[in-house]
Amino acid sequence: MWEASGERPVLYADSEGQAGLAGRNPTAAIQLIVRALYWRDCLGSASGGLDAMRSAVPNLEREYRSDNIDLDACRVSPARLLSLLLPLPPTADVLA
Repeated sequence: MWEASGERPVLYADSEGQAGLAGRNPTAAIQLIVRALYWRDCLGSASGGLDAMRSAVPNLEREYRSDNIDLDACRVSPARLLSLLLPLPPTADVLA
């Protein structure tokens, strides 16, 4: 039986055959997906390390907002539901 606190890595796989680790456990993966909706876009900056990924965040958020995507609204419902189960740390922390 799965436990939320267990260390079960979460793998992300897309339809184009790419795959990778999305979190060291289900909690970390959910936090990443809810807090940083654009987390896959940050991976393009990954070759520059964590600092490069973090510095890409303002540009990515601006890009999403310019496409009329309300990031805050996208986060509210899942965050409200998840706040009962787990904390939602800042974006910079979940990218780490």
